[in-house]
Amino acid sequence: MQSESPPEVQLLSAVLAMAVRDSYIEPNKSQKGVSLNSVAASALDFLFTDMSDGYLQWIDIDPGHFRSKLLEQMNDTSYTDVPFKAFHRRCFRINYKLWKAEYDRLGGRVSGDEETDPDDARFDAEEPEGGGERYVRPNKRGRKANRTQTVD
Repeated sequence: MQSESPPEVQLLSAVLAMAVRDSYIEPNKSQKGVSLNSVAASALDFLFTDMSDGYLQWIDIDPGHFRSKLLEQMNDTSYTDVPFKAFHRRCFRINYKLWKAEYDRLGGRVSGDEETDPDDARFDAEEPEGGGERYVRPNKRGRKANRTQTVD
């Protein structure tokens, strides 16, 4: 009888599995060509930078080996013993190529590495008079809401 994995291992495994699934989301297509889907870009940022190293090491997987095996599986064009569908592997290869070009263009940084995004309402916080922390919660469209909330 196999022992059940601890909850934190199950959670981290699920996070990694979700990132792998997100990495092969179909790229955006337009008249200008193909562009990287933002969800796939975020997943590839996570998987192929040091962001996932702690997760992988926690569940006793070598990050370098994981990445090389993932690339090997996704670049396999045979139809035998590959756990991913051919369509998903093709989408992954396109996404990875677009992501890698952007990563190299930025000099080894991911696109969200900037310290603050000037359009992000979460960084519009000011210290109000009378104490507490003031923050502005973005609405559904990512714009500043009209309400503020004070936290003590």
